[in-house]
Amino acid sequence: MHKIRIWWENWVKTIEDSPIPLGYYALGFVAAIYIENFLEIFSIFPKIPFKLFAADDISFFPQAISIALWHVHCLLWWVTMILAMIIIMAVAGRRPIAAVTRFVLSFSLTVVLVPIIDLIVSGGKGISIHYINPTQGLAAFLPSKGVTYGEFALLEIMTVVSVGYLLLKRTSYFRTLLALAAISAVTVALFTLNYLAIGVFKFAALNVAPSAMPTILTRLFCIALWGETIIFLFLFDRETFKNILASYAWRNLIPIALFFILGIALARHGAVEYIEQNLLTFILSLIVISNAWLLYNFKPKANGTLWAGVYFLAALTALCALAINFITFFILIPSAAIILICRLKPWRINRIRVLARFINAGVLYLVMLLGQQFAGSDIAHTPAIFNAYFLIMPGLFLNFLDLDASAEDKNILALFGAEAAKTFCALMIFIAFTALPFVFLDKTLLFFMVPAGAYGAFLCFKRGPQTPAIVNLFSLTLAFLIFWLQWF
Repeated sequence: MHKIRIWWENWVKTIEDSPIPLGYYALGFVAAIYIENFLEIFSIFPKIPFKLFAADDISFFPQAISIALWHVHCLLWWVTMILAMIIIMAVAGRRPIAAVTRFVLSFSLTVVLVPIIDLIVSGGKGISIHYINPTQGLAAFLPSKGVTYGEFALLEIMTVVSVGYLLLKRTSYFRTLLALAAISAVTVALFTLNYLAIGVFKFAALNVAPSAMPTILTRLFCIALWGETIIFLFLFDRETFKNILASYAWRNLIPIALFFILGIALARHGAVEYIEQNLLTFILSLIVISNAWLLYNFKPKANGTLWAGVYFLAALTALCALAINFITFFILIPSAAIILICRLKPWRINRIRVLARFINAGVLYLVMLLGQQFAGSDIAHTPAIFNAYFLIMPGLFLNFLDLDASAEDKNILALFGAEAAKTFCALMIFIAFTALPFVFLDKTLLFFMVPAGAYGAFLCFKRGPQTPAIVNLFSLTLAFLIFWLQWF
């Protein structure tokens, strides 16, 4: 027994101290998942059509989308499971999360055992791998009752490996039991997720077609992965996490989110009820918007390279956009193009402050279009007056807020001096607010927008163009417009 402990301790130390980059372990894990997915075909062949269709056949694209969704769904399921396991073990054992990640991912190939064991036990026929019904109780986690023989073997391996690692690192029995309970809870939730989601929908009186469940579960996994990624980054590198958190620029993110909701309100009366009915997609849309804003604001390290976590967040943002629908992903592409042109050499357009602010306004316009398509509206039919106002006015507004006569990189109007800059800014704020009633074709709004514009002009004169109070006033105005569109 002592020799086994010494061997186990030396092997774990070798893994934790390995100079192999962490990304290699991650790639090996993804490779193992796709091998497992391929072998699963022989267990669920009737459900996944692998028949060859001609390009002009009506089943050609549905088949491709079905297979792609199945692969993505399986990958996200495994990544969600393993990330949760890594985080729990790192917190419980008070270990560096990089070391725990290397250790856990070194067992990646064990996932391939699931379909192999099932094929052997079934004599080559395969055993259907599916979500299990929680009404069966603990019996659902016994082979042939709910989980397959391969899944049962993998669960046993996960239990032995996690407990063995924590005890080796001198984790108390109490913390080890807590970690085991947390891992077991995540495992139960993931194995029964399909039935849990259906139960929640029935409780909320929402009718969801069974064919929509794979898409819904994929969206759930994307939301869970975003949360796990944030926790992982916090445990991995606190300084970089603070940098990333600061890059969200929450004060500026609020009006961006309000632009998205404004787009929904413009396209659909009763936006609140619609958001409640599509809450999952709404949350995922906000994650896409906030991550895109993060990528635009993120400040790389001194060597000029973006940190790997930001690349992962970028990939996750694209995946979340695809999980919503293809139109969201299509709108995200020009946003990503804007980020690249603004941030990367040789362009780096964000150095030209006047142009950069108009680009920011263009992004806000895309966010509003995203809200409209979320509500089911045809964004190609957006009224011209809205296009003109929301493409031009926010750009002018942001430029005037950016006026600073003392800055070295002065823009055109700042050259006239600080007092002239304040005058121009105050006038622009007043015009931006008072023009809204004419854009929305409701003169009654003048009773609210004229005082708001006058107060914004006063703030500009009193505190300067760059005061946060003006942005707060703008956010309140957007919230008021959303309220007005829904109830008046």
